[in-house]
Amino acid sequence: MASIAPAPEEPPFEFARHIVAVLHALGIRAAYGVIGREIVPLVSALHAAPLVVRYARSESGAALMALGDWTQSDRPTALFVTTGPGITNVLTGAGALRAAGAPFVLLSPLTPAEETDRGAIQETGGDGYLAPREPFDYQAQIHSAAQLEIVAGRLAAGLASTPGFAAHLQIPQTIQAMLTGGDAPAVPVHSVLPGRPDVAPIASLLRGRRVALWVGSGARDCGPQVRELVARTGMPVCASPRGLGVADACDSFVGVVGNGGHKTALEELAAFAPEYMLVLGTTRGQASSGWEPALIPSQAFVVVDRDPRAFAGGYPQVTTIGVQSALAPFLDALLEADLPRMTFTRRRAPRARLAVVEEPTPGVVHPGAAMASIQRVIVERSDAPIFSDASSPMFWCAHCLEFHEGGRYFTEHAWGSIGTAGAAAVGAAAARGDVAVAVTGDAGVQMFNEINTAVQYAIPAAFVVLDDGGWGAVAHGMEANDRPDHHAWFPPTDLAQLATAMGAQAVRVTDAHDLDDALRRALAAGGPFLVDVVIDRSIDPPMGNRTQR
Repeated sequence: MASIAPAPEEPPFEFARHIVAVLHALGIRAAYGVIGREIVPLVSALHAAPLVVRYARSESGAALMALGDWTQSDRPTALFVTTGPGITNVLTGAGALRAAGAPFVLLSPLTPAEETDRGAIQETGGDGYLAPREPFDYQAQIHSAAQLEIVAGRLAAGLASTPGFAAHLQIPQTIQAMLTGGDAPAVPVHSVLPGRPDVAPIASLLRGRRVALWVGSGARDCGPQVRELVARTGMPVCASPRGLGVADACDSFVGVVGNGGHKTALEELAAFAPEYMLVLGTTRGQASSGWEPALIPSQAFVVVDRDPRAFAGGYPQVTTIGVQSALAPFLDALLEADLPRMTFTRRRAPRARLAVVEEPTPGVVHPGAAMASIQRVIVERSDAPIFSDASSPMFWCAHCLEFHEGGRYFTEHAWGSIGTAGAAAVGAAAARGDVAVAVTGDAGVQMFNEINTAVQYAIPAAFVVLDDGGWGAVAHGMEANDRPDHHAWFPPTDLAQLATAMGAQAVRVTDAHDLDDALRRALAAGGPFLVDVVIDRSIDPPMGNRTQR
């Protein structure tokens, strides 16, 4: 009688595969990082999973690429770094992710317990470096397979309920490579139902009052509802820099406030004297407001946000009514409440564009002319998202650019890491499979550019460099306060040649008449392209009250 052979047992595999399976179940589809010896088993598992893995040239650059990815994919991302300096180097980028509200899970090794306190190379734990809890909402050290079920539940709950949830998992290489079998733990489903907020008390409070509207990046997906509300009520509306595109086209749009904002916006609001300020999608921090007294209503702020931490914002001393709600259902309900029309007449154009001199200085481009070219070629004739760097570019972009839809413009001005725009544009272009644009400075390009990364993966990132030859915004700020510039200007550098040496296409522009063509070439390149725009550094960026202290 023939015997039935037993089914062969599935060979054991490394525990790292279970960790990655949990990440995939949580919706993570891309991982960015820099490899090192202690993280190899996890990186191998990432490559074996249905995830896209991209290597950056610096750990912070990897995090900033993940930031750009999130702006286009709206998914959490994974970061991987090695021990010691790998962890310390990633903290700048992780801080930018956290400040922007981008969810992520950082994977780093942990020195095995039996090797701690013995002078291990790049030791993590024991007397070595242990990453602080900030900027993380959740941090876990995994020492056994049994922990993963709890960790998976914590991650699922955090990603479902905490905007911008940031997690850090530390796993010794010995645990990553531990042979195991069976299935990864099931990831529980946590959800927060949006619910329909009761807006009747808010509508009753605002009815018949002078109400102004303030929109930020959190309202970028609610443009149609915002514009409908403004059209019906006629209320004046202002925008934080990252709120560009949400309400720019409204007849009662008064302009941008915060970094690169417009003096006319503050003047219009002061003349209107709002009793209430309805705030949608901005925490009203310094970069979004400058803590301007002109933005304080006589009665109260009404702040709508999923995260109650936004209620106090930059004005904790002002009476505030907080509504914990997603914006879309709140706006839908408020539109049904049918608020009456109020009287507001805008007195002047919302944007005071800087006049470009008719006879430009030979060999340099007026920054206003550069922004006008970016508006014509990139904003109006493409759908490319634009990222501006946390220096002169963020002031110029917020002051001069106009968008017809939210979500196309991003600046990371709260954490304020120079170089964010270039790396983020690489991540955004990778995520969307089409061109994304960084408007950066020469200082940013020389800090975190990730141009070489874009070349490696043929990512169509366009770098538009406002090249003033150094720390232009810093120098102008010091000069405004009667201080010396303290070595703010750099040795001359041809950034186009630098980019070409790394394998990208590039062009150097010293005449504004050549800029439109250069930008069109950058959009059509199909790979990384750098436009080095040599700008007139004698022109002050529109920094407003940012220079007043």
